[in-house]
Amino acid sequence: MRWGYIFSGLICVTVCAILGCGSPKEGHNTDPNTLRFAHAETGGTIKSVYDEICAEFERLNPGMRVIQIAIEDEVYQDLGLVKLFAGGNPPDVFFQWGGWLVQRDYAAGRAADLTEYLEKDGWKDEFYDYVWPWAEVDGRIYMIPHSVGITTILWYNADLLNTLQAGVPETWREFVDVCRKAKEAGLIPITAGNNDKWVLGNWGAHIISRVAGEESYRQALNLAPGTKFANPDFIQALKLIEDLQQSGFFNPGVIGLTDEEGQMTFRTGEALFHPIGSWVIDYWINEVPELHFDFMNTPSIPGGKGNQESVLGVIAGFMMYKDCPRKELAIRFLRHFYSTESQRRLVESSGVFTAVKAAMEGEVEPHLAKMRSLAESAPMLVAPADTGFRTDVARHFYDAINSVIGGLSTPEEALERCDRRIERLRAHDALGFSGGKNP
Repeated sequence: MRWGYIFSGLICVTVCAILGCGSPKEGHNTDPNTLRFAHAETGGTIKSVYDEICAEFERLNPGMRVIQIAIEDEVYQDLGLVKLFAGGNPPDVFFQWGGWLVQRDYAAGRAADLTEYLEKDGWKDEFYDYVWPWAEVDGRIYMIPHSVGITTILWYNADLLNTLQAGVPETWREFVDVCRKAKEAGLIPITAGNNDKWVLGNWGAHIISRVAGEESYRQALNLAPGTKFANPDFIQALKLIEDLQQSGFFNPGVIGLTDEEGQMTFRTGEALFHPIGSWVIDYWINEVPELHFDFMNTPSIPGGKGNQESVLGVIAGFMMYKDCPRKELAIRFLRHFYSTESQRRLVESSGVFTAVKAAMEGEVEPHLAKMRSLAESAPMLVAPADTGFRTDVARHFYDAINSVIGGLSTPEEALERCDRRIERLRAHDALGFSGGKNP
């Protein structure tokens, strides 16, 4: 999952420096006044604000130094963070996506228990209540939530929708009807680039959870005994996607394009819908001012067993290394990073949907305000497969969705192949995370 991909630019330090090449202990940080801060923001406005926050912390704390280790997010998730720990010079504070990956880091002995720090002086009360299930293991807190990310919503071109004289669809049938009108008008109904498989894999996961129910979705991805992916509900859900594919509603070459290439026809006004996450707001506002866009949640699916008002999303945040020798310095930095002033700067300049309540209060950018309302009112925040569950299971699951989108397999064939591929994984213990239910 390319969290914040639109801000990706040049990696801020060389790969060897990031990944700890050479002797395992080479360059080991023994300075009690130097903090190593690992994250996945490598460019754009968010990285600029991170730079400002770190510089401000150093000014307020003379003699203290913050070294940022910025790694492009796809490298960070799959390889970068693990290499930082394996290289013998782990970061003191590091970014992580909530849910399964927090549980993984806890199981690996990398995560410090932050519960007491957050309970001191009511710090925990400064965050939205619904973010904590993503940060906890066995009732203890191992991640401080930072951003609320809606992983997949349906962005639409408001001008094109008006031209079609169509309202915002609320049900799946209405959605299909609007897509048909768009195609008849010479537009691309749905555009995406799915060569990395997570873009439409995420949307497909949400559709499956809506049809099969959140518990069935969770059990299958957790490889619960007796479950299989080629079950009637999952097949029914993928048939909805197959119908979109067979109707010619996806852009040509959808499974061969990058996410940015797939987005291009939406930016240029040639496509009506674009399923992607909440992180595009800032880029579109600043770089494509002529684009009049809005968003809707996945439309309700009549007869679905899942909550039809659920939202697919993930809470991300920052963790502290369990054996960090600079814990007090790390907490002092995190208190500064999570201050209302620092977080408000991220909200205003970069469109970040922060988990710090006070920073989201008052007037914010209209799309972000609508996103806040969507997250707050959602009865269920469903975890994407690639962050809520084992990544090796998610990979095969997304392969199945991708093959249906590309017209390469029927839903039955794709899901049966998924079952065969993950059979060997069932012998291993599986950590899993189903998402968080709002209070």
